[in-house]
Amino acid sequence: MATPPSTVFSSPIVTVLVGPGKAPYSVHKDVLVQASPFFADRLAQGTANNSTTNEVTFPDPDVTREPFISFIYWAYYGTIDPRQLNVFGSVWLKHSWLLAYKLRMPQWQNRIIDALIDTCWKKRRVEISELAWLVNHVPRHSNLFRLALDQFAYDISDKGVKYDDKELKRLFDTSSFSICDILRTIAGIAKSEEPIADRKRYYEPEKAEKVEEKKKRKTEDTQPSEGTTIKRPKSD
Repeated sequence: MATPPSTVFSSPIVTVLVGPGKAPYSVHKDVLVQASPFFADRLAQGTANNSTTNEVTFPDPDVTREPFISFIYWAYYGTIDPRQLNVFGSVWLKHSWLLAYKLRMPQWQNRIIDALIDTCWKKRRVEISELAWLVNHVPRHSNLFRLALDQFAYDISDKGVKYDDKELKRLFDTSSFSICDILRTIAGIAKSEEPIADRKRYYEPEKAEKVEEKKKRKTEDTQPSEGTTIKRPKSD
C-alpha cells in the first residue's frame, strides 16, 4: 500500500458532510484540494467569504457511503481501493466512477475504467442490470456509458453472447433506452477491435481543463444528458 506524502498531515482537518443524512467524514484539507477541483473550488469560496469553518457539504443527495470512502482512499493513496478489485466490486466501481465524474477527477475515472475492464468485463459479459443502471444514472455522452454500450453490442454481434429476452424487454420498458441504440452501436463497431481491448478510447483527458470546459462541466456534474433520468443508486 502506498503511503501519502507526510506534508498532507500538517494541513487542517475538514469535515465533509455527505448524503441526505449529512454523514461526516474527516479529511485533510490539502488532500481534498489536491485530489478534486470541486472541493478546491468549494474551499476557496469559503476562504474568499472569510468563512472560518472547516466544514463543507457535498450537495448531491445520491452519494452514498461506499463510493465516498473510495474517494477518500484514492485521495490519500492515489490508487483504487483493493476491496473493489474483484468481480463483485463492479457495483461500487460504477458508483465511484459517477462520483469521480461529479468531482471532476479524470485520473480516478480512468483507473476505474481499467478496474472495470480487468476485474469484470474481461472475465464475463456486460450484464443487462449493469447497462440498466448506467442508462438511469450516467450521462449518455460519458465514456463509461459508451464503453459499456459498445462492449454490450460487441458481445451480442461478434461473440454471439445470448441475453435473456425478458431481461432485454425489461431494459427497454423501464428506461429511455431503445433497440435502436443497440442497433446503431452494433453497426458502428462491426468488425472493429473489441472495445475493452482499446480502453484508451474511453479515457478522460488528464490534463488541466480549459476554463470554458470547466464552467460547462460544473453545470453538467449534477445534470444528466438529454433523455437520461437520474435515480437514486441501487445495487445491481
